[in-house]
Amino acid sequence: MTPGLAALIHPAGVPELRDHLVRDEPFVGPGRRAAGAARTGVPVVASLESLLGAWPDVVEVHLPDVADEASAVTASPADARKLFANGMGLLFDEAQRHARELVPARCDPRGPRPLGADASAA
Repeated sequence: MTPGLAALIHPAGVPELRDHLVRDEPFVGPGRRAAGAARTGVPVVASLESLLGAWPDVVEVHLPDVADEASAVTASPADARKLFANGMGLLFDEAQRHARELVPARCDPRGPRPLGADASAA
């Protein structure tokens, strides 16, 4: 059995994952490629840069070397960009509130709305 990361992303390989990271592109693991293809067609989540540019809320930033979400901090999208560049993980909480096109149409009868639209107005 293949250990670690290679086992999680098999049959894709670690070099493929690395290529996606270098190009700042989403990597979708096996078994999720069809669902991932639909999401990557949504411009706001096509890249980290587009998501940060459109995100209207704070971003949860996870400190490197600390595997505990209690140690996370919040930051503006501009600050989150800098923190990510320094090795910190980002969490865009409840993205479907800001980009309903991420919710399958059968689950949201109101249809898509632009990123940043007021959730209470829907």
